[in-house]
Amino acid sequence: MLCIILREKMCDYIEGTLKSDLDSIVQEHIKHCQSCGKLYESELKITTMFKKAFYFNNINFLSCRDDVIKNINPERYKGDFINDLRLKLRK
Repeated sequence: MLCIILREKMCDYIEGTLKSDLDSIVQEHIKHCQSCGKLYESELKITTMFKKAFYFNNINFLSCRDDVIKNINPERYKGDFINDLRLKLRK
């Protein structure tokens, strides 16, 4: 059960936005659960890469990766003929 909760709160944990009592629980769980520890390490790497990729002119990327993915317009990247043509014409 704790693994499920941790997966839901992983991004908040990495960003440091969890309440301190929950943060402590997650931290202890990651130390003892190999699966969640691996998940934490991979999510931390991804979040770090996102922050580096979106760091421009001393502006820090503060949004969580999940927020970025939620805001991607799937219609824009849908594999239809018109969008494919637009993409090819832009190149």
